[in-house]
Amino acid sequence: MSAGWNADILKIADNQFMSGDLMRLCLGEILGEGQFRQVFEWELNKKLVCKFSKDPAHNVIEHQVWENSKDTAYQKWLAPVRYISPSGHFLLMDKIKLLVPEDKKRLPRTVPNFLTDFHPGNYGWLKGQFVCCDYQFLCRALDISGLQKQKLEIRW
Repeated sequence: MSAGWNADILKIADNQFMSGDLMRLCLGEILGEGQFRQVFEWELNKKLVCKFSKDPAHNVIEHQVWENSKDTAYQKWLAPVRYISPSGHFLLMDKIKLLVPEDKKRLPRTVPNFLTDFHPGNYGWLKGQFVCCDYQFLCRALDISGLQKQKLEIRW
């Protein structure tokens, strides 16, 4: 990429009309909203969601947790992060099928001990696997490679 390309992008970002158009082009319907972030369907690939945070720390931590868990036995428990913007304000993640009451019979009895915040909106299914889609608070998992394979029993 050339330096001119970067300068042109900054011109778009500084123009509220152009940046708004770009966001409307990329962001679909809002799928959820938490204390710190909003989650949108990603219009360019509906198998992804885009998480927006005014405070990029939430997305950065989630990205770090994913980077430290991928290619380990623990990655199957987390919805994959596919991209994080340079500022950290936008994060793309695989879209999961959220839990519904009928899932209660299928839920795992134990999960890795680093999974926390057992709010139904934080968990769901991806290709038949039970996964966490909101793991910004998994600070213990930042060094996930050093965790022992302990399990935590859950009572849903």
